[in-house]
Amino acid sequence: MPTVIEPSETEPPTGLLGVLEPLGRGSIMALFEVIDARAQQKEIGKRFSYGYERRRLRLYGESEKSGDEVKRTQALYTSLTLHTFLWMVVFALTAYGGARLQVAGSAVALGFSAVMMLSLGMVVGGVEAITHTEIVDHTTEPVDDCDDLKDRYLSGEIDEAELEAETEARLERGP
Repeated sequence: MPTVIEPSETEPPTGLLGVLEPLGRGSIMALFEVIDARAQQKEIGKRFSYGYERRRLRLYGESEKSGDEVKRTQALYTSLTLHTFLWMVVFALTAYGGARLQVAGSAVALGFSAVMMLSLGMVVGGVEAITHTEIVDHTTEPVDDCDDLKDRYLSGEIDEAELEAETEARLERGP
C-alpha cells in the first residue's frame, strides 16, 4: 500500500505565479528525469517519476526509509534546492556573460536579460510547484536475501546443514 503525502498548498496558483508554476513544474520534471536516469545507470534500485499534470512525485523500488513521510518530504525539498541552485547558476553565468560583453542596448544584451528573467521565473515557479506536489511512496523495505531459505527450512524442504551451507554461499556471493 503506497504512502501518500499531501501537498502543503492545495489551491491553484493565480496571477503571475499561475504563469510561472507550469514552467517550474516542467523544469522539476526534467530534473527528476535526469535523477531517475542516473539512478538506473548506477542501479541504485530507487525510481522517481514526476507527473506534470497531476503534480505528483512517485517513488518506486526498495528503500530502508519506505513510508517515512519526513524523509520523503526532505527528498522533495532537496530536489527543490538542487533545482534552485541550477537555475541560479544559469542566472549568475548569464549576468557574468552579459557584463563581460558590455553590449548594453544590443539584441545580445536583451537576450541575456531574457535568460536571466527566465531563470528567476523558474526558481519562483519551482517553489510554487513543489508546494503543490503530492508525494506517493511505492517503495518497499529491502528483502533479506536469505528469507526464502528460512521459509524452506521451516517447511522442511531443506535440513539444517543445507540451510547453513546455502546461507554461507549466498553471503559470500554478496548482493
